[in-house]
Amino acid sequence: MRRIVLGVIASCALVSWLGGCAKPAASSPAIAEVPAQSFIRQWSVDLSSERKAKVVALHSAGEYVFAITDDRLSYVIRKDTGSLIAVHPIGGRGDISPPFTNGKLFAYPVSTTIELFNLEGKAVRTVDLKSVVRSTGVFSAEMVFVGVTAENGGRIRGIDPGRAHDTPKWEVMTFGALLAAPTYFDQTAFFATESGRVYAVSDQGVGQWALPGGFFQAGGILADLASDDFALYVASTDTRLMAVNRKSGRIIWQYFAGQPLYEKPVPTVDTVYIAVRNQGLVALPKTEGDFSRRPRWISREATSLLAEDDKYAYVRLRGNSIGAIEKMGGAVAFRSAPTNFKFMITNPTQNGLVLAATEDGKVFGIRPVTKPGTVGEVMFK
Repeated sequence: MRRIVLGVIASCALVSWLGGCAKPAASSPAIAEVPAQSFIRQWSVDLSSERKAKVVALHSAGEYVFAITDDRLSYVIRKDTGSLIAVHPIGGRGDISPPFTNGKLFAYPVSTTIELFNLEGKAVRTVDLKSVVRSTGVFSAEMVFVGVTAENGGRIRGIDPGRAHDTPKWEVMTFGALLAAPTYFDQTAFFATESGRVYAVSDQGVGQWALPGGFFQAGGILADLASDDFALYVASTDTRLMAVNRKSGRIIWQYFAGQPLYEKPVPTVDTVYIAVRNQGLVALPKTEGDFSRRPRWISREATSLLAEDDKYAYVRLRGNSIGAIEKMGGAVAFRSAPTNFKFMITNPTQNGLVLAATEDGKVFGIRPVTKPGTVGEVMFK
């Protein structure tokens, strides 16, 4: 019954954005030429227009941003246009872990289940894991990979979402709790345990590294993993950030932060960013430099990376403003006024789009203006 009621509410919320329930806007936004070194509103979505919606989480996955509200609705918004494409009512009573998607299916780990929805916003099925998920999962083209808590620490499971039953196609014992979010790249899923073991597993559940025990050993790992065409990135509580060869499991380079690392590293075209407690945001050259990497810069004002373009890294600054940091030099070139955003999340693309939301249900795509002659609606006045 709860799922049906939530589905009706979600449908009305979505219809309102398609012009069915909501009233027309009272006035048009003020469009004008805006000065360089400022920010414009590329799009905005007001989830509170028809009902009070308190945003409790904001996530980014693939082409989408997910705004999750306190009544367990997930609003799925396209990053490029701000279009609300679906509203997913999330069943279960446990915490909702960050969603993941392959562009066709949307998955939400909830305690001991994975709730699956399609592009049309319809519930596809609930996968009962019969074990607790403590982070999130990843998709391959056809499979779901997820780490669960079980006897002797944990299991990595490969699940076919098209199957009618919940039995995994395969599982790998990890002998350690899986708290960090996994990553997937080039037909390989990567998982890490609280005890510091890092595993590379194929679509068929076969270990990919010819290392003792089949895993790479580091210090305890609580930070989410990241990967790209250059490396796998592992941040450890032993203070090291490591770029690891995805094929061999060997370290390409490492950075000693001097502090335990708890935040996910963010690789971009030529830089790897990581937030370090009591230090700020660290920018490291990705493909060039010594084995023991030295920072390109450390910004003590910045707390996290939001986005990047060819010239600036856009960051969350202390005081809750958005700053543009020169990528090569590390100086803050310009900044917004302090904002009322409860959430600002990483959008690791080269288009510079900043994703943010207020607690009362307003979600924004914000575009930096770096050159004169841009026309738009000024975001911060």
